[in-house]
Amino acid sequence: MPDPDNALVREDARNRPLRVALVTHYFSTHRGGVEKVAGELATRLARTGRYTITWLSSDASATPTSASGLEMVPINAWNGLERIAFPWPVWGFDSIGILRRAIRSSDIVHVHDFIYFGSVVAYFIARLAGKPIVVTQHIGDIPFRNPLLRVLIRVINRTLGRIVLGGADRVLFISAAV
Repeated sequence: MPDPDNALVREDARNRPLRVALVTHYFSTHRGGVEKVAGELATRLARTGRYTITWLSSDASATPTSASGLEMVPINAWNGLERIAFPWPVWGFDSIGILRRAIRSSDIVHVHDFIYFGSVVAYFIARLAGKPIVVTQHIGDIPFRNPLLRVLIRVINRTLGRIVLGGADRVLFISAAV
């Protein structure tokens, strides 16, 4: 039975849907694993009527069609690193204000994978705003061919990852390997 005092599942006294600010690096139209899972979860949760979801993601891929309870907010981003096989869009300066407003008007923040620019910024804004944070962690260490990149991802996972995952209210792991 869910804990009624838990902000992650509680609905307010007016019985309105929980407002979720969902943050990913790309929308589901980008066709990667993280994005597909985020899109499927967002769509299914919105369909229940218990959640209204504001999905913030880079504009590096087409914006999916909004649906009842699911609003898409494309964020201006530079996506040049993907050309060298590192899918890491860098959000524009205006994104921080958009993200801050979305988080402040939400009841909970759901971040998919800590490592992305928007995810890290969302984590710190949510912490400052006192919002509960759920992180769904999709990836762990990546066996890049380049040894420098392998070391870099390990260092990021063990420093920034420890901060974000350790500071989240809930962390969901996609697999035992992660």
